Amino acid sequence: MKNVSKKKSIVIKLYRIYHWLWIHHFRFLSKMIYIITRIVFNCNIPPTVMMGDNVSIGHATGIT
Repeated sequence: MKNVSKKKSIVIKLYRIYHWLWIHHFRFLSKMIYIITRIVFNCNIPPTVMMGDNVSIGHATGIT
């Protein structure tokens, strides 16, 4: 159970990185990190999505 929550926090941190890159017009690098995150963690959070500070991934399909 602890391993799942660790992977969820990694996914959210990676999202924050590639979302920041997207906003600051580093679109290619942002897409590359997004694709790697999607392949490794099987979690689809596009870089164009706006998330708040207190985000929780309730049903993390593919994050095991």
